[in-house]
Amino acid sequence: QGITSVDLLAVGFGALNAVLYFGFDDKTVIQNLDVAIYTLLAALITLSLVRRQPWTAQFARRVIPPELWERPAFHTINMRITALWAGAFVVCDLLALLGSGAVRHYAPIAVLITTAVLVPRLARWYRARLLAPAVVQ
Repeated sequence: QGITSVDLLAVGFGALNAVLYFGFDDKTVIQNLDVAIYTLLAALITLSLVRRQPWTAQFARRVIPPELWERPAFHTINMRITALWAGAFVVCDLLALLGSGAVRHYAPIAVLITTAVLVPRLARWYRARLLAPAVVQ
């Protein structure tokens, strides 16, 4: 199904972490793995919004027929859902940075599960709304 930006990020992050840990005995990233991952994902997703190339499009193309990829609705839906994911990872990052105990560990999981459950429903709603014929009044 192709390599995604998340795949590339994971490989790059793993290589950098290995160099820091094994090469310099630096455990900072490992001790703050949640913050590092949420920050990287939030940055990656936000960059895709700035570039107007929504991060979710690479995943949506796996299930949406190619003839729909160039439609403005496809782009609009993906920009909005990408913004939702960016917000979710920023919230997770803040919870990991500022929270402690159960809040730091479990609240981000709840945010991500909620987002993962909401996104398919939202995608179906957007798709139906944006692809519906215009009503003339």
